[in-house]
Amino acid sequence: MNPSEIRRRFEYIPPTEAKRQVHDRMRQLVSTFATIIDALPGESREKALAITKLEEAAFWTHAHIARNIVSTGGVPLPPARLPFAGPLDEGVDLEPGDGAAEAEASDGSEDADGVEDSEHL
Repeated sequence: MNPSEIRRRFEYIPPTEAKRQVHDRMRQLVSTFATIIDALPGESREKALAITKLEEAAFWTHAHIARNIVSTGGVPLPPARLPFAGPLDEGVDLEPGDGAAEAEASDGSEDADGVEDSEHL
């Protein structure tokens, strides 16, 4: 690795005000998603890993913003609200399960949207 690449990876890059806004918005979105995951019923290794991987994704996103976005002029901020609606938005009660019952219930048949059950995973 050459010295220039080492500097690029490890030097402190003070954010401009515009970059700070992008960093802040990303933190809001990631925090919202982490809260949604944390609100799922039950505790598991999978849930903990999901939070850990989200934290890792946030780290690399912030590194990209700091290292690779020269100017935020013309780069739109991510939306303040996640662009999807689903069971958590609708207040559906979810109960923890071991996943085995759901796996056994799936016979590979298509559901109402014409997609095989296993394809939703």
